[in-house]
Amino acid sequence: MVTPLGHPSPVETYKRLAIQEDLSHMSVQGM
Repeated sequence: MVTPLGHPSPVETYKRLAIQEDLSHMSVQGM
C-alpha cells in the first residue's frame, strides 16, 4: 500500500521494521 505521493504508509513501514526485527531475532537464535 502506497500513498498517492509515493511514500510508504506508516503501516507498511511498521511491517517492514517488524519483519527485520523477526529476522534479526531468528538469526541470533540460529547461532
